[in-house]
Amino acid sequence: MLKEYSATFRYLLVIIDIVIILPAFWLGYYLRTGPLSEWFEKGLGPLQDYAWLVCYLIIFTPLALYLLGAYRPFRTENLLRIIARLFISVILIIGSEAVILFFKQEWMYSRSLLLGWGLIYFALIASERVLLVSFLRSVRRGGFNFRRVAIAGTGKEAQEVVEEINANRFWGLRIEGIITEGEKTEGEIFGLKILGSLREIESIIKKHVIDDLYFTLGTFHDSLLMVTETCALVGCSLYIVPPIRDGYFTKIRTNNLGSIPLLSCRNGPIAPLQLFVKREVDLLISGMVMLIFPLIFLIIGVMIRLDSKGPILYASTRVAHNRRKFKCYKFRTMVKDADKLVHLLKEVDEIDGPVRKSSKDPRITRVGRFLRRYSIDEIPQFINIFKGEMSLVGPRPPLPDEVEQYKLSDLRKLSMPQGITGLWQVSGRDAVKSFDERLKLDLAYIDNWSLWLDL
Repeated sequence: MLKEYSATFRYLLVIIDIVIILPAFWLGYYLRTGPLSEWFEKGLGPLQDYAWLVCYLIIFTPLALYLLGAYRPFRTENLLRIIARLFISVILIIGSEAVILFFKQEWMYSRSLLLGWGLIYFALIASERVLLVSFLRSVRRGGFNFRRVAIAGTGKEAQEVVEEINANRFWGLRIEGIITEGEKTEGEIFGLKILGSLREIESIIKKHVIDDLYFTLGTFHDSLLMVTETCALVGCSLYIVPPIRDGYFTKIRTNNLGSIPLLSCRNGPIAPLQLFVKREVDLLISGMVMLIFPLIFLIIGVMIRLDSKGPILYASTRVAHNRRKFKCYKFRTMVKDADKLVHLLKEVDEIDGPVRKSSKDPRITRVGRFLRRYSIDEIPQFINIFKGEMSLVGPRPPLPDEVEQYKLSDLRKLSMPQGITGLWQVSGRDAVKSFDERLKLDLAYIDNWSLWLDL
């Protein structure tokens, strides 16, 4: 039986990824100087002038792939997630190298060459992974490279594990049987042989070849410590299936409080590196907008002041990530002191639930309607993004009095940085009239968040 994702296999994968860099770079250079040269005004220097760039790619590419999880075991991994990690890694590599090229300010170091290399490299490495995963899945379907597993428990969680494994035969997980927690030690459960009870765990593991044990009885079960020690002694991998999942938490991971091991449960994203990249992208784009903001402010400001009296910017208190309050900036689209006329909105309110909004709001000015139609009024919120109070993509920040009307479960909307645009905006914007429908889309964004989804 092949050994699961051994160190040798990982090292071989890293070497292949590095080797692919060279033909990808050569092909990019060939296309840039040959068939596609007419598309560009400037030519390129000799290929040897790019030796330093190739050396950089050889060093940084496997590092970026490793940091973003491209070398994790992918026996049970979704193929699309594998490809998404590769795509994000290539974007990170191109972005960091583009910064270096920008500061070098030398014409021969073509950005188009770097982009071409990235596209070709992604196509090659993605094809490599698809072929590799397809080959391994084919091998496992044939009965090779499999792992023998046992499942401790007879409840709902145990049944879900059995169904999941049976539905994905290409994982190469062969269930040896069930370990009960009661007196029943013979017969079948879920169509699988009973290996014995938990009190016989030592003899069961000695008698049967078991690579992995799935413990589905919860982290507070009396037998967990005994099972953990037994698995550790024989080198059997132990996987604990937590009972708190659907309907409560969507992300569960291990953590530490000093020397104390913890099981942390969250309903927001727990990908620190991806969150770091998200923040860096926010800073980069908002910083670029800040450079031209004085010109935008001047043009829009003149339009607003000619149309109605009052300030150019409007600042309202909004609720941000984890219910922190902040001042959210917008170009003023309503008449002066519109907050005192909020009662006028009750007759034309178009949103069901604790949200006040209407396309027929009588307080909106003529210029305001134009600014809202094209979302120009939101541009000052790049100030909030730069300050870290908002993000480019995320649920829209609500008003404090709206939050006061939220049900307890609605507050999960605030478990992630609020943004200028989100899932419900691109799913119909003002056509989504129901608060519950908007909330459903916001929660779907939070539960499924990734850099790929933001993109």
